[in-house]
Order: sequence, then structure tokens, then C-alpha cells
Amino acid sequence: MTELEAHMGDKCGFRYVDPSMHWVGPHPRNMPYIAERHPFMVFLARWFLAAKHKEYSRRMIIKSVHTPLCLEWLDFNFPVEMIVVLRNPYSLYASYKRMKLPDGQRNILIQSALQNDKFKYIPKTVNTLMPQLEDPVAFQIMFIYKIIQTQLGRHPNWRLISHDRLCITPYEDYKSLFDTLGLIWSDATNERLDSLNKPGKGFTPARVSKQEPFRWKSELTAADRKAIDDWIDRFELRTFFREQVNLE
Repeated sequence: MTELEAHMGDKCGFRYVDPSMHWVGPHPRNMPYIAERHPFMVFLARWFLAAKHKEYSRRMIIKSVHTPLCLEWLDFNFPVEMIVVLRNPYSLYASYKRMKLPDGQRNILIQSALQNDKFKYIPKTVNTLMPQLEDPVAFQIMFIYKIIQTQLGRHPNWRLISHDRLCITPYEDYKSLFDTLGLIWSDATNERLDSLNKPGKGFTPARVSKQEPFRWKSELTAADRKAIDDWIDRFELRTFFREQVNLE
């Protein structure tokens, strides 16, 4: 993962060293990233080869926060059931700020691979503001959410669920999702949710779930909230968020 993160940093036009990610830093130019060494890429390659010869029998659940720009590619190339978990934008912004995550700013606008697509999603009113982005993290969040909103319209089979609702009523909403997907709910599922519903910090996958949707209220400054509000309106996402998440 560290090798992949370093190359993502190179591609985005900046270098970083983040101790929380176990020394993610500059990668030697003479040692190119080899996709075959990455576990997720290996899984996809093996699945693709196996699918050419027989039906892949194992049903897997794959969760990733790094795939919002390639959802349509995944949908086109693999027989996936797409579940988009939409987080309150204020809460997501606060998480980037709290965790000091390097992917909060991926310099999306300068990546050559995205040049042909980006103007399909950026409103004309935003184009004139791009040379001087006063808050690139807020911009990136809304840009990605605009892409998700647009692509959901092209893929009515994709399911959209609220991160806030999963946190507030986890057992009811996860059970409903399991039923929709035809997954088996068992005592072990309840035990798993119980084990994660406790205080945690950093990258430990444990949180008091009912507290998560509201943490941003004590963490964001007035300037942070204004930046988020401005980009919500510039990307014309307020109605979308009002329908899908709780902004209060």
C-alpha cells in the first residue's frame, strides 16, 4: 500500500511523507510502480482471467474510499453490485482535517488522465474560479460528489445509502441492506457491529456510531463551513444533499 500511495503522490504532482501511513514518501524514479505487486490489482487480474473460463463462485464485499473516480470503469469491467455510501460533506471535510489524510488534496485538476472528463462535471460557473482555488479540499469533495450525482443518473441500478443513517441506526439499516443484497444476517453479524461500536481513534476501525454524524459541528471553524457551503452551491448540490443526507 505504501508503494501505491507514493506513486499516487507522484501522479498528483506533489510528494509527501506521512508517518500515520507508515512512511509514505517519495518513490525512486528508477523503480516504477508494478501493479501486479498490489493485492487489489492482483485480485482483479485473477478474477478477470478466471471469469474467461468459468463463473467466479465466491461473492466478495470490497470497500474502498479510493474509487469514486472509477466507479463506471468498475461497473463496466466487472459484474459488481455498486453501493455508494454518501457521507455528509461537512463530516467528510472534518475527517480529512482530523486525520490529516494526504488524499484530501489529490490535485485532480492537473492530472492528465482526467483532462478529457473533468469538464463534463464542472459547471461553467465553477470554471472561472479554478485557477485560484481558495480551499482545494472543499473543492475536491464537491467535485467528486458532483461526479457521483451525475453517474447515479446514468446507473439506476446503483444503490445510494446515507453514511449518517448507517451510523445512527446501524442494525436496522445494515439489516435492510443485507436483505436487499441477499446476504445472510447472523449472530456473528450482530457481534461484529457490537465489537466496532466503541471509542476508537486514528485508523482503528472502531467508533461510537451515533456520535459520528455530529462530530464535525465541534471541529469545523466558521471559515471551514463557509468554504463547504460555497462549493455546495457552486456545484449545485444542495438539493442532492438535502434529499440524500442530513446537512443540519
